[in-house]
Amino acid sequence: MRLKEIALDQRPRERLKSKGIDSLNDSEVLALVLETGSLGENVIDLSNNLINIFGMDEINSLSLTELMKIKGIGIAKASKLIAAFELSKRVCSGKICEKVITNASDIAGYYMDKRKN
Repeated sequence: MRLKEIALDQRPRERLKSKGIDSLNDSEVLALVLETGSLGENVIDLSNNLINIFGMDEINSLSLTELMKIKGIGIAKASKLIAAFELSKRVCSGKICEKVITNASDIAGYYMDKRKN
């Protein structure tokens, strides 16, 4: 089934807009990152298959080359996946613009410097 054949209010982007990110499951969030499916497979099915085969943890650890070996994943989708997971890692590690945040004064200092510029 093509994504366009799914009811408008059931599509990930529209549900994100109307109900928020918490209304989406992992495959729907992954579908938002991937944007498009492949020949014969819509983006939600592609996302479901990736999660069923690899799991989110293993998708996170796959290299660009490994991702591109997966049917339906080319350079553009592989790059988006790597970038999305890398952003998540950086946020979780406390890095903001290459600065490591360890306490509240680090955050205050970061934003005070931004105001000066």
